[in-house]
Amino acid sequence: MQFNIINSEQALIFLYSLILGAGLGVFYEIFRILRIAFKPNAIALFIQDVIFFAALAGATFVFLLAVNDGKPRWFLLFGEGSGFAAYYFTIGKLVSKIAPVVIGAINKFLDLLFLIFIKPFIIFSSFLKRRLFSPAWRKVKKSFIKFKNNVKFSLKKHRLLVYNSIIDTRAKAKIKRKKIKLSKDLGANEEKGPSEPKKERKKI
Repeated sequence: MQFNIINSEQALIFLYSLILGAGLGVFYEIFRILRIAFKPNAIALFIQDVIFFAALAGATFVFLLAVNDGKPRWFLLFGEGSGFAAYYFTIGKLVSKIAPVVIGAINKFLDLLFLIFIKPFIIFSSFLKRRLFSPAWRKVKKSFIKFKNNVKFSLKKHRLLVYNSIIDTRAKAKIKRKKIKLSKDLGANEEKGPSEPKKERKKI
């Protein structure tokens, strides 16, 4: 009687492991559909594989912890793998054939929605941009360029005036120094007195 109870419990746990494996197959199917829809690169594929195997390890550990105190049993791992393989080679094969058709239909439907709702708005906004905003923007741009040129010209003129004033100041200071020097020379000559005339050499 006790042997029958143990066998029935093990059979129930084995059934749970099959269900867990099938659930992991469904989880893997999500990544496979994403690959069909978006065609990710090698890095994205690697990240998806890491996420899947991390989820697989976590789910297996939690399952063993719940049904067998965390101790691995070969028939539980075999049941999990069998459930995954059963889903992958039956419903998974069917989903992998249907998924591209469904994804293509969804893409066409989204394209149709874009043509009906989004593209007219884009055309209308571009029309408004050409008719209303572009002339106003050109006027604002011209005004800004004119203001910028005026500021540059005024700054240049101001720098020129400052430079000229500095040059004038230096020239005046130089002339003033020359006048002072000349006046000093004249004063020194007056103090010495009139210079004696030079005697002419007698011609032979």
